[in-house]
Amino acid sequence: MIRVGRPAASGCGPRTLGLKRTASKREVKKAYHKLAKLHHPDKVPPDKKALADRKFKRIARAYEVLSDEQ
Repeated sequence: MIRVGRPAASGCGPRTLGLKRTASKREVKKAYHKLAKLHHPDKVPPDKKALADRKFKRIARAYEVLSDEQ
């Protein structure tokens, strides 16, 4: 089980990855990989790169926060 109770940066957390607060580490990792692949800036058309880049960074930050062992 992951600890979600500590404060995180704005926009980070389980909701960013489409998860419940009680998500397991495995669920967090699976959601991260799915969304990272979907929103990776190199995988979208040129006109959508800026938006994809912002979403990708938010997803990566949420995963970093949720996968932190502390």
